[in-house]
Amino acid sequence: MVKLIVASDCGMILGAEVYGGASTGELTNAIGFLIQNRVTVKQLLTMQIGTQPLLTGSPAAYPLVKAAEVIVKKMH
Repeated sequence: MVKLIVASDCGMILGAEVYGGASTGELTNAIGFLIQNRVTVKQLLTMQIGTQPLLTGSPAAYPLVKAAEVIVKKMH
C-alpha cells in the first residue's frame, strides 16, 4: 500500500507512507527519487515505468501509480 502526500496547490510529491512486503524497499527508493526531483503526481502518471512480471506488479496495478491516480481524482 502506498499513500502519497502532495502539495494541494500544485500536486508536488512531498512525502509518502509505504506498507507491505519486500517490494517496499523498491517503492521507498522510487519515492525518494520523486521527492528529490520535485515531481508532481501528474508528471508521475505520464512517466514511462518498466516492471518485471516475476518481481513487480503490472504497470496498470503498480501501487505508486494507483496512489497518484487517487490524488489526481481528488484534485479535480
